[in-house]
Amino acid sequence: MYKEYLIKSTIKVVDIDHGLGHPLSKFVYQVFKGNDAVTHSAITRWIKSGLIRVNSNIVPKNYHLLHLDLIQIAVPNPIKVQDLWPLDVVYEDEHLMIINKSADLSSHGSRGDHRVNLTHIINNSYAKQAALPRSGIVNRLDKDTTGLMIVARTIEALESLQDMMRARAIDRRYLALVHGVFELKAGTINFYMKKDHTRRRMRISKDPTDLEAITHYKVLHTAKDYSLVECKLATGRTHQIRVHMAGMKHPVVADRKYSRSNYAGVQIKRQALHAHRLNFIHPVTKKEIKIEQALSEDMAQAWALLEKIDHD
Repeated sequence: MYKEYLIKSTIKVVDIDHGLGHPLSKFVYQVFKGNDAVTHSAITRWIKSGLIRVNSNIVPKNYHLLHLDLIQIAVPNPIKVQDLWPLDVVYEDEHLMIINKSADLSSHGSRGDHRVNLTHIINNSYAKQAALPRSGIVNRLDKDTTGLMIVARTIEALESLQDMMRARAIDRRYLALVHGVFELKAGTINFYMKKDHTRRRMRISKDPTDLEAITHYKVLHTAKDYSLVECKLATGRTHQIRVHMAGMKHPVVADRKYSRSNYAGVQIKRQALHAHRLNFIHPVTKKEIKIEQALSEDMAQAWALLEKIDHD
């Protein structure tokens, strides 16, 4: 049995790496590479039925792509229902819900990656969510970051919560296990950030015209050569905490994108970052919502082991 979610994408052909000169069917197959449910025959069927078009026109599967062609894809993504799991909901009403996201789960899919993501799970549990942009997700977490996320259940709540995010009216705090011992037990990091398109990551910038990024931090505990830090976001840039901690020479443990430090003694397989607290005024009821989520099991175990080693 399968649950179908519509994949909608438009790809512009600009160079050889983006399809120039390739037959349509072969290029689309590369787009879906990694999704075992998408076969050559399925792609041929979608092209013939008009689910995959070029410049809004139905073309043969062997049509050779030209410069600036627009490939329009609107095809069903077959997701096995048995691969979906229930949401871990920690708060819920008719306007919004707060969930605890697990590791190894993208908030929403990207082109070429059609594995199960959070939007699939939300839409399976709450069918009406599919009508909302990004299924109502308000604050995105990185794939391997665990913890609290806000999901709106109506378009009115979504727009209000997005406005609150932009106005910095939602208190979001994270727990990070990082390398090293801080000189100052609390402080504010205010490094500008910009996208490094070559390395597909963010980096620190000294240019004030780049993205402003502000993180307040407080050291909660130290053990051996590691610290457990609470980070409060004043802005919400992509990978902000990970980039700021690395810029402070205290990279997040097991962060393979922003740290090359040896963390062999720490028993964790993903960046040790957890969204543990949300505090905001409900956009409809105007009541205060304050939710805290304990450390995920792998981070808690890693920290407990470090403390034990430190005390031995």
